[in-house]
Amino acid sequence: MFNSKKKMTLAALTLGVTTMLGFAYTTDASTYEVKTGDTLYKIAQENQLTMDQLKQLNHLRSTLIFPGQTIQLTNREAPTYEVKKGDTLYSIARTHQMTVTNLMQLNALKSTIIYPGQKLNVNALYSSTYQVKKGDTLYSISKNFQMSVAELKELNGLTNNTIFLGQSLKVQILVTHYEVEKGDTLYSISKKFNMEVAQVKELNQLTSETIYPSQKLIVHFTEKPESNEIKIVTEKGYRFVKEEPGKYQLFSERDGHFYVRIEPLGHHKNLIELKKQAEVYLKSLGNVKEVKEVKNLHDFYQGAKVYFTSSNSTVRQSIVIKEINGQLVRFTIHLPDKEEAEEITPALLKQLQTLNF
Repeated sequence: MFNSKKKMTLAALTLGVTTMLGFAYTTDASTYEVKTGDTLYKIAQENQLTMDQLKQLNHLRSTLIFPGQTIQLTNREAPTYEVKKGDTLYSIARTHQMTVTNLMQLNALKSTIIYPGQKLNVNALYSSTYQVKKGDTLYSISKNFQMSVAELKELNGLTNNTIFLGQSLKVQILVTHYEVEKGDTLYSISKKFNMEVAQVKELNQLTSETIYPSQKLIVHFTEKPESNEIKIVTEKGYRFVKEEPGKYQLFSERDGHFYVRIEPLGHHKNLIELKKQAEVYLKSLGNVKEVKEVKNLHDFYQGAKVYFTSSNSTVRQSIVIKEINGQLVRFTIHLPDKEEAEEITPALLKQLQTLNF
């Protein structure tokens, strides 16, 4: 999840989080008063920052600090990314742990066209703490904060999965800034980012629901919970697993390089945008071809609303979007160029036809 940490300028926001993704937010001070014995290194470590970040936030030319000095721990400016030649919305979104839809929404973009030098609002990674409650496990906590158990253990220096009631754990969350537009209300903003009004207020230390145009608010985008789980009838020698919320995978146990990633897209999606995303994703593999004539292909492809494919000397990859039970579903099919493909490929496609909600 956090493979882009080194590529991002991180600003630390210390959140005393009692609830997240269904929990409530509380916010601690964003400054620190230097005490006798403090060093810049110590302050940085305690607030999950690097010394370079602290120096940058406080315009320091050296590591010298003195008792009573106020150190800024947060950057209230919106994190931005300057578009470079060759960038696409898809590549920028992946780097900053976002979706193309989130990125377009955050920047009020009407199309996927961007140009070098353009500045885009993006997500930033912030440090927070969570107090363990009765019934919590590392798995449930990591799931709530969209982390893996391994990342949570590493961040807290844990050598096993044992945690105890009241224990304070470091967590990391992706947040971004939203600039209030004319006509916005806290209610409309909270719905846009799948949050509660109370969460937006507490995260931004608001004492009322009064907001004004151009005001910058910290928001945390969370995906809407799935209304239905996907089910597939699997054959012997194949496995169907849930990779993460909203993403599933069907693969061959004989050769795991044969797999299909499955993503429910919901009821209302822009097919034009989905086609562009598919082309951008497949472009890195080779020339992208849109398949429109599927009459003589496997039954799985019949009725496909989107079907793009690309290949090189070792693998063929396709993106297929179909409507199932009134919902769009995206299939990313990865098929190595091996002899086993003659047996495994039709078996995978046959199992995909059993998909249901």
